[in-house]
Amino acid sequence: MKPKLLLLVILLIIGGCSGEKRNQFNESQKSEKREIELLPISDEITRAFDLLILENNLIISDPDQEFHFKIFDLESQNLIGKFGKIGDGPCEVQFPSSIQRLSGEKNKVGINNRNSFSYLEFRFGKTRGSLQDSCFLLNGKFDFNYQKFVKISQDRIVGTGLFQSRFAISRIKDNKILGLKGKYPFEKELVGFQYETLAMAFQGDLLVHPSNSWVVSTSRKSFNFDILKFDENGELNQITEKHYWPPSFEGETGDFVQARMKEDNKSGCLSTTVSENFIYILFSGKTAEEKGNESNKIHVYDWDGILQKTIDVNSPLNLISVSENDEFLIGYLDDGKSNIFKIDLN
Repeated sequence: MKPKLLLLVILLIIGGCSGEKRNQFNESQKSEKREIELLPISDEITRAFDLLILENNLIISDPDQEFHFKIFDLESQNLIGKFGKIGDGPCEVQFPSSIQRLSGEKNKVGINNRNSFSYLEFRFGKTRGSLQDSCFLLNGKFDFNYQKFVKISQDRIVGTGLFQSRFAISRIKDNKILGLKGKYPFEKELVGFQYETLAMAFQGDLLVHPSNSWVVSTSRKSFNFDILKFDENGELNQITEKHYWPPSFEGETGDFVQARMKEDNKSGCLSTTVSENFIYILFSGKTAEEKGNESNKIHVYDWDGILQKTIDVNSPLNLISVSENDEFLIGYLDDGKSNIFKIDLN
């Protein structure tokens, strides 16, 4: 065998055996085109950081001087209440606080108050057409390494953050970390980076199934997501890994942990939302120069991570949220002003 040919064979063998095997992404053969409807509530929004549909109400993270969240009735298009009073007192929150659905709850949401490493829940009811809320503050503070977490049972949370593994599981009553699970996507290829930097590079959404203890975790700056399935006791049964490509970044550690994305980096899961049957991912696949922070393409997966269809809408979006029965999506676009859209899925 000639030396050049031998060298080529060796390189192919080495390349084939190193690093994580990437999932091959194929566009779904089932593609749907949908049109958007601009909603009047757009005029009442300054900037949306998060969306959640709860029954026929839309909750928007849009902090003002007094409250963090606004609630709109989607039928009347009226603002029916605000909650999450901004401050440092009991049942008060600071920016940024993320909102989450609670598995098995129709009128209750959880708030991850990240600045104080605390968690609280709000229950909603209507009295004479106005919204009333009741706050439930869980005692204690959670591990400061958590960036995001969701409640999977009465005494368990799972989250992502500055941990040696991709996921951490904690007990609520004493805030004890019970275990670290999973691996960062492509961690063998990214072996030169510390785990804190990887945690920053793979930040994204973390969402719980409406009725089961299933969780999906996504990466915003690369196309990777994981589906975790827990049993009724909060024990992890299965992790389904869907890893397509790593982020392209430079890392720094020290006083500040950073993961600075390079110009050639392609974003992945811009926004994620879930229903009983499906996981909806607003998919980018573009660099920042190509306006990679917005997209009109939504990939729909089942809870086994299998792509079911692709939805193309006639406007780019930054955020999405799906109704519990998969009848419609709400989308958000910041194009210099705030736009709230409805996308009919029927």
